[in-house]
Amino acid sequence: MEACIPALGRHCLLLRKCPSCSSEPHRNIVYQRLTAFPAYQEGISTATTMDVPELFMNKWREPNNVMHVDYELYTSVSDALSKTNEWQKANYNTNSNNYGFPRNSGPTSHIGNNWNSYKWGGATAENHGFYVEVPGDATSV
Repeated sequence: MEACIPALGRHCLLLRKCPSCSSEPHRNIVYQRLTAFPAYQEGISTATTMDVPELFMNKWREPNNVMHVDYELYTSVSDALSKTNEWQKANYNTNSNNYGFPRNSGPTSHIGNNWNSYKWGGATAENHGFYVEVPGDATSV
């Protein structure tokens, strides 16, 4: 997601589309990274490493991933690009639970059961996809 920095002056956007989500704001969520990602290491994120796929898929955690410090969430790409209407409530896993993105985070309050998990069922995000922005002249992703 750093490929956008030279071309756009910001980190690439990540979009989760979720037509099955029960909460309207959760049907389109844009993740805008504000800081550089730590070094990749498979497994749960630590103070110095991050497993980005696992973070989004199953283990939405706080290390190196603090709202308003490391990232912002938005309900639309236009809000992300204009930096308006940032989500205000973040929620993270604090144990071995397999709750993925965005756990119970929400625009103004915590909203449950719109998280995805590739290990557990039970939430409404059963049908979703992740899309990562790639600048027109990027040579790698």
